[in-house]
Order: sequence, then structure tokens, then C-alpha cells
Amino acid sequence: MNRTTATARSALLLGACLIALPAAAQSTGAQADNSTTGSETVMSQTASGQPGAHGSPAMDHSMHAMAPPTTAAAYVAASASGDQFEIQSSQLALQTSQSPDVRAFAQMMVADHTATSAELARLASVNRLAAPPATLASHHAQMLADLRAATPGGFDAAYLRHQTSAHQEALDLHRTFAQGGDRAPLRTFAAATAPKVEAHLQRVQSMAATAAAPETAPGTGGGMGAIAPADS
Repeated sequence: MNRTTATARSALLLGACLIALPAAAQSTGAQADNSTTGSETVMSQTASGQPGAHGSPAMDHSMHAMAPPTTAAAYVAASASGDQFEIQSSQLALQTSQSPDVRAFAQMMVADHTATSAELARLASVNRLAAPPATLASHHAQMLADLRAATPGGFDAAYLRHQTSAHQEALDLHRTFAQGGDRAPLRTFAAATAPKVEAHLQRVQSMAATAAAPETAPGTGGGMGAIAPADS
């Protein structure tokens, strides 16, 4: 009797195991599917600029990563927006910054980019192109909004950061059009403007590097006070 009972119990246990195996396999597959879906969601969010697995921020709006245009109308619009950003952000710097070096650089930006804006408008008219738009491109508008929202203590660093980004963008724009633009007069303008923009970029990069350096004793270098006033 005992042997019969034991055999029956073994058969019941074996049957239960066989029944449980498909359910366990299905559960494991569902967990794997959920894991894959979660990974794909994180990758999708990261690629679209939304926070990823480590909470990475969206792509900086000052690095919009659009290819510089080679058509005249698009070049005029992009160049005009860059000029207007330089002018308006630098006017804001003249109202806000207490640094003599930042103010001198800002004054140079207003003067130089007002001049290029006027020449660009003249060339657009001569070549029967639409007048340069008075509004900023969306990324330039956001950069300007960032500066307006900056605290007094953080304004100079934000201004130098955005000036660096904007000038690198403008340099790429002018160089690209000078090499492959579809209107010769504007190619000439772009080729003449690029070296000026590059000089601005080098200047602001130097200022940013100096501002980031540790403060030292007076007369020994370091800090914003060590930068000579910008040429006007």
C-alpha cells in the first residue's frame, strides 16, 4: 500500500511540473519583452533629445546642428538672424554687464554686425532677393531669452558661452556659402565676412578661457581683468 501511494504521489508531482513549465516559459518571455520595450523607449527618448537612461538633457538649442545653406535666400535669412542675435544680445550686455572687457566686446559686436547687416540688406535688394527678416530664428530667440533670464552674477558667463556658439555657427555659415553658394555677389560677401567672424570667435574664446581661469593677485594675470579691452 505504501509503495502504491508513493508511486501515485510521484505521478501527481510530475504532472504538476509538466503543467507549470509552459506557464513559466510564458512569464519569462513576457519579462524579456518588457525589458526590450523599456530599452527601446529609453533609446527613442535619448535620440529625440528627451532624457535617457541617465537623465541626459535635451540637445542644447545653441547647437541645432543644421547644415549651413547654399541657396541665396536661405543664406540671407540665416546670416540676418545671426547678425540680429549678435546685436540684440550685445545691447543687452551693455545694459547688464559690469565687466569692462565684456562691454568693450559687446560694443564691437554691435558696430560690426550692424555694418554687415546693412551690407547684407543692400546685396539682397540688388540681387532681387527678399529683404532679410527682422525676426530671429527660433534657436537664436531661445538663446536671447536665456540671456534675459540670467542672473546678474551669471550673465557674463552665459553671454560668452552663447557668443562662442553663435560665432562658430556664423563662421560655418559664411565659409560654406563662400565655397558653394549659388550667387556670386553673396559668395564674395561671405568670403569677406568669414575672417571677421573668425576674429570675433577667437576673441570670445580667449575671454571665456580667461574668465574661467582662477583669480590671481593683481598684475599677475588671470580673471576677466587680465583681458585687454577689445578693439573697436
